Amino acid sequence: MTLSLRLEIKQSQKLKMNPQMQQAIALLQLTNVQLTDMLKKEMEQNPFLAFDAADYGDRQGGARGVVSQVPDLGQIEARRDSLSAHIVRQIGTLFADADERRLAVELSGWLDEGGFLRESDTDICAHFAVSSEVLSTLLTRLREIEPVGLFARNLADCFAVQLQNQGVYDAAYEVLLADMGRLGQGDLAGFAAACGVDEARLMEMIASLRALTSNPAADYEVDETLLRPPDIFVRREEVRAAVVWHAALNEETLPQVLVLERDWEAMAQRKLSDAERDFMKNNIASARWLRHAAHQRAATLLRVAEAVVVQQQRFMSEGFSGLLPLRLRDIAATLEVHESTVSRTVVGKLIATPHGVVALKDLFSVALSGAGNARVVSGAAIRARMVQLIAAEGSAVLSDAGLTAALGDEGIVLARRTVTKYRERLNIPTSGLRRRALKLKC
Repeated sequence: MTLSLRLEIKQSQKLKMNPQMQQAIALLQLTNVQLTDMLKKEMEQNPFLAFDAADYGDRQGGARGVVSQVPDLGQIEARRDSLSAHIVRQIGTLFADADERRLAVELSGWLDEGGFLRESDTDICAHFAVSSEVLSTLLTRLREIEPVGLFARNLADCFAVQLQNQGVYDAAYEVLLADMGRLGQGDLAGFAAACGVDEARLMEMIASLRALTSNPAADYEVDETLLRPPDIFVRREEVRAAVVWHAALNEETLPQVLVLERDWEAMAQRKLSDAERDFMKNNIASARWLRHAAHQRAATLLRVAEAVVVQQQRFMSEGFSGLLPLRLRDIAATLEVHESTVSRTVVGKLIATPHGVVALKDLFSVALSGAGNARVVSGAAIRARMVQLIAAEGSAVLSDAGLTAALGDEGIVLARRTVTKYRERLNIPTSGLRRRALKLKC
């Protein structure tokens, strides 16, 4: 075998970010509260930097016509810890590699209120630019985090993770979890045969499922983000007898960066060494740039929030049942910015709406892909409508097929398996379990 050397020239384009660009991106991702904390640290090092942050602890509300739904802290039950802090602490012990640790922390931000990771592998891999193998390895490690069941993809997966942790998961459980809806049909003998066990064993398996948690994040339902003021308000206006909603920044928590120019002018007149003068020049330049970057952050946040509110006018009036399909790329195209800019802007931001304080990212929702839909509806709106239908069912409990038919009558055409998936995502029991619960109440 011979080795040969070859000289190749390749031309490629790469974006190199200088420290200021990196800091601008970091600022964009900060909430108002986080920005205030960061500025406090900067002030300790920069003699020409100051900021004016309103004492929002003594002030609430806002401009006239602005919807303020800041939660009353006295009405929120205190709890031991936040879910995010609880997860991040465990990530620190699970991952020694800095890149893996960073990715794990970012992925924890994708968990829903139940602790489930709902996005597909394809979407996650595309967003973080990682392979499916890397994601699979990462998720395997993340599922070691307590409480067991976090990072599961759906209810069946959550039960499977807990059973695996107990060392009892086998082929019979796999069949049972793959078709839990069959329990409501009453054919225990047939289901037991499909699982390869007798009816007595099937009943033991069902009892073990009931002992599992369907909401691994139950003890952490109140997130620390809900304990802080929103970054954005929604303003109500009447235009020609029609109600129009607009976004407004929460000025009471938005720090105004100040540059102490007079202090710089006074210092510049003094006799300084070259090192001292360079230090002063660097600090005044840093303060000026930080003021500019903070202003740009606020402008970008307002533009993105306003574009979202304009698109989600029905949500402002009707709630989640009126939420329209909206993607990050839609807002990016409207504002003529990169999709990553929109993604970084919405992360962690809270918006006070007529229906409560919600995460800005929750106003994004994918459209159904079914070609037979009579009208375009978002997945979030369908789930909200399903909750309404189930809440009103009374003694006439709706099966997944019944829910599918009821939605079809309203012009929402989708497969029964999609309804089942949405029901599981909402952590709503099967129709059979709901019937049994109803009988117990009676």
